[in-house]
Amino acid sequence: MSNPQTLFQPNPSFSNIKRSITTSFALIFLCGSLLVSGIYLILNQGGYDVKIINITGKQRMLSEKIIKAIYAAQITDTHLSELRKDTEEWHNAHLSLQNGSSPIKPPVLSKDLDSILQEITPYHQQLYNTARRADIADLSDQELQHIDQLGQKYLLGMDTIVTNLEEELSLQLSHFKKAIILLGSSL
Repeated sequence: MSNPQTLFQPNPSFSNIKRSITTSFALIFLCGSLLVSGIYLILNQGGYDVKIINITGKQRMLSEKIIKAIYAAQITDTHLSELRKDTEEWHNAHLSLQNGSSPIKPPVLSKDLDSILQEITPYHQQLYNTARRADIADLSDQELQHIDQLGQKYLLGMDTIVTNLEEELSLQLSHFKKAIILLGSSL
């Protein structure tokens, strides 16, 4: 029977030292690869969220611009072509968010945010239909008040989407920081 002390004492041969160094470098490389992969995945997701926030922010800006242009059309018709162009851009972007056909690849919105988008879609559709009317310059005071109400509801929904996206992005960044600290400390 062998001596127990010799079983647990490493044999300081060159091959054992070489194997230990190789294993150490392999573990360091593996941890580094995991860190880089994690950073890459989280940054891609963050970039995606930023693009969605930009699209929703642009939607908000265009809706305000369209409502102002509808009011301006009551005074002069000099900006009607710009109103029509902005209205089509606004509508197409809304449809791309709604249908998941955005250039940023589906799924565009989470289920919660998608439900908010579905709630504000009727307001969007009514504003869109109004902005495309041939008699846009002859709206009644009651119709203009209705446009204000629709615009406020639409803007509130878009603000909610942006706020929720910002909160999700902040949470993801928090998780990202924790992952970096964890992986960095393992190196």
